Amino acid sequence: MSMPPKERREEVSKIIIEKGDLGLDQYGNPVNVIFSSDRNPIVFRISDSQYKKVIIDVCKSLNFIPSRKDVEEIKDVIRDHAEASGKAFVLNNRVAEVDGAIEIDSGQPDGAIYRLRGGNFSTIRSGAKSLFYKSKASLPFAVPIDDGDLSVFDYLNMDEDQKWLLLAWICYTISTPKFNNCAFPILVLVAEQGAAKTTTCKTVIRNLVDPSKFGVQGFPKNRQDMVLGSKNCHVLIYDNLRSISPAWADTMCIASTGGCDPTRKLYTDEEIISHEFQAPLVLNGIHDFISEPDLAQRCLKLQLNPIPESDRLDEKQLNAAFMADLPAMFTGVLQLSALILERLDSVEIMHPERMIRFVKYIAAIEDIYDIREGHLQSLYSKLVNDAQQEAVMENPLASILYEIMQDESKGTWTGTPTELLSKLKSEVSSYDNRARLIPHNPISLSKQLSAISAPLRSQGIEVVFKKSKQRTITINNLEKF
Repeated sequence: MSMPPKERREEVSKIIIEKGDLGLDQYGNPVNVIFSSDRNPIVFRISDSQYKKVIIDVCKSLNFIPSRKDVEEIKDVIRDHAEASGKAFVLNNRVAEVDGAIEIDSGQPDGAIYRLRGGNFSTIRSGAKSLFYKSKASLPFAVPIDDGDLSVFDYLNMDEDQKWLLLAWICYTISTPKFNNCAFPILVLVAEQGAAKTTTCKTVIRNLVDPSKFGVQGFPKNRQDMVLGSKNCHVLIYDNLRSISPAWADTMCIASTGGCDPTRKLYTDEEIISHEFQAPLVLNGIHDFISEPDLAQRCLKLQLNPIPESDRLDEKQLNAAFMADLPAMFTGVLQLSALILERLDSVEIMHPERMIRFVKYIAAIEDIYDIREGHLQSLYSKLVNDAQQEAVMENPLASILYEIMQDESKGTWTGTPTELLSKLKSEVSSYDNRARLIPHNPISLSKQLSAISAPLRSQGIEVVFKKSKQRTITINNLEKF
């Protein structure tokens, strides 16, 4: 005589509870971690749709065909046990750091993990300590082979030095876990129409750094969509941008350096939950869309070269050739990443920038391939400075002050906010479109000047506020001192 449905549900729940460890992840989601002696741990979030298969497989082993209601009731029981267990698990998305080694989730069905340690990489098939959460969007990396290479250069239509910087970004991104006090440079690819921006992102970067069904996307409509995407992918790639608002620039700065996104809990009006938010970003477009200096400081802006009509390849053929070379290229990236990690503490930084750890990767590549010391670092520093300068010049007040101080023979100017406002108006022709954007009063001028003082300093223009009997502003052209 067969068991009643209730008893069958209880039996299924018991088997699942005994088979794996139940607890909560760092975001408070109930999870089931299944440990095995012959493979690496498998992690499931109990609320995810793919967990349904785990339940159904156990049901089938008991000759029990569950209804949708049965599955949901079993889920509820397991979820309750997870919440009551008191256990906490830290889940990683694609990349983790464990005991001084970097571990990368292969995404392969066998649960293999690629470990970078001591200048080498190895494939770990069992006993790994890191726990990886695989979203439904995640796809497997290519399977490494014995001998890797850097034939990825053949698929990049940019200058040689910029290819090295892109390779440094790829190695950095694939070997840097999120939320480990590291910032991710935002990769920006700018080129004219038909220069293979989308193909570079979709075929080269996506397959080498974070294979995913997300592929290349249009820019999200709201911040929550970007936060959600960051939880399901290691890298987010956005295609054909035209402009970025100041609010979105702030959001992407948070994505680069890491932060939190507070929001109301679903179905509540009062309870606030905070989502950790960090993701490497890739942006491409025809137009120069970086207009905020703070964002520009976080960007690696590379230029793709035009492709002559005679050199164009059919996209299907190009993709087939790339996929054939992918195992060797991916192996080369893993090998190079391991060598870089081994040298990080010993390299010399000659051109420090805000993304200092990324500069170390560049310095390590110079060391590994005997590239003239500081050459690639200098190029990266120049690219960052140029991007900041372009962003500063987008601000009317900053561009006017920059021009004035280039002409100021003494290299310095001092006066009150009222006197500075008068000087600005006298220096700008009424035919200049910027004239109408000059602040209308000294108080507004001081506020706007405070906001742009940091980016101006990056371009050699120092703004100093002093207050004694009256408020004064001193502006120095540091290049003339």
